[in-house]
Amino acid sequence: MIITCNSCGKKYKIDPAKMKKTSVTIKCKACNNPMTIEKPKPEPPPEVEFDILPDDAITEVIEDRPIFQPVSDPTPQPKPAPPPKKKSGMRIFLLLVLLLVILGGAGYYYWQFMMP
Repeated sequence: MIITCNSCGKKYKIDPAKMKKTSVTIKCKACNNPMTIEKPKPEPPPEVEFDILPDDAITEVIEDRPIFQPVSDPTPQPKPAPPPKKKSGMRIFLLLVLLLVILGGAGYYYWQFMMP
């Protein structure tokens, strides 16, 4: 939107989207003349015209297309089996660590108390 000062004729370009209020008072930078600017009202959306079909045309369209689709197989399909779980080596690892701790404890006990 382009605003022109009434006193000196200087032109200003103003974006109405940035105006917070419906009317704003500003001063001209050249002559300090106060100007009141009104925010333009938004244009109403254009009216859309609809073609009205006769009743015969509507019933023909409805009769050409079935309302409900027949169900081919009413029995539910069985769910596929879940994939087999991967066996992790974590159990084996923990058993080996436990065995190592037991053997290490037994060796330490033998070395401390059974050796002369």
